Amino acid sequence: MSDGGDEVCWLDKLCPECGAMPSEGQERCWRCGAERRPEEERESP
Repeated sequence: MSDGGDEVCWLDKLCPECGAMPSEGQERCWRCGAERRPEEERESP
């Protein structure tokens, strides 16, 4: 018997700015344009 299906919680995968589900392979959110990388990994201005 194998474990299958989706993860229980998708919250860590959503856009931190607008909450949209990201498109696979995109570096920016399709809805608001925010970077998908966690804030601590983003470059400082």
